[in-house]
Amino acid sequence: YGPNLGLRAGMRGLVALARRGRNVFATPRFSNYVRYLAHEFEPFRTGEFVGGASGGPGLPYPTSMIIAKYLLPDDPVADYVWRHYVGDDYRRNLRWQGWHDYALFGTDWDAGREHTLAGTDMELTAFYPRRGKLVTRADWSEGALHLNLDARPDAFQIGHDTVDRGHFILGSHGRRWAVRGSWHLWRTSADHSLVHVDGKAQAWKAPSVRFLHHEDTGDAVTGVADLKYAYDWEWSP
Repeated sequence: YGPNLGLRAGMRGLVALARRGRNVFATPRFSNYVRYLAHEFEPFRTGEFVGGASGGPGLPYPTSMIIAKYLLPDDPVADYVWRHYVGDDYRRNLRWQGWHDYALFGTDWDAGREHTLAGTDMELTAFYPRRGKLVTRADWSEGALHLNLDARPDAFQIGHDTVDRGHFILGSHGRRWAVRGSWHLWRTSADHSLVHVDGKAQAWKAPSVRFLHHEDTGDAVTGVADLKYAYDWEWSP
C-alpha cells in the first residue's frame, strides 16, 4: 500500500526486476491490486482513499499509483486511479514523498477517457476475505451511493491502527454522509460508528474479528461481521 519508505523502495525495485525478465506487474495479483485502489476511492472527483489503509482517509503516498499508470498506460482502471489521485490539473496531491517517482515515472492520464469505469468489467461490489472488507456502489458515476465496510480481521495496521472494527463509510451525491476521520485524531471508540454498552465499546487496540457473510443479489448488498471478540479483549499498547 506504499505507507512507508521500505514499500515504496520495493516498488521501484520491482520495476528494475521487470526490466530484467522477472515481471511481477504482468501477474493477476498486480492487476487485482490496481482494481483494489480504484474501489477504495470515493467516486466523486474530490473523494478520498477511504478504506483505512495507509492511515486514511486521505490520499496515500503516490508511488504505487504512479507506477501503475506508468506500466499500464492504456488500462482504464490505472488511468482512473491516476486521474483521481492527481486531479484534473495534476496538482491535487504533489506530496514530497513521491517527488522521485513523479520525476521518473509520472505520466498523463487519458484526456479522452471519461472519469468513470462504467462500461468496463469493473464489478460494483468487491469483497476481500483476508482484509475483512466489503466495498460496494450503485454504479460508477460520481454521484453513486458508495459503501465501504471495514472489519479489519487481522488488525491490519500496526502503527496507524484505530478502534474501528466494523466501521463503515457511506457517501452519495458527491458527499460523505457516514465518515471516518484521520487516525491522527480519531483514536477512541467514541470517534467511530460503533455500538456502546454502558458507555463502553471496543478498547484500543481492538483485535481481530470475523466476517460472517457477504452477498450481492443484484438488488441488495449485505455484509455481516462478528465484532464480539473486539469488545472482549485488547492488545497491549
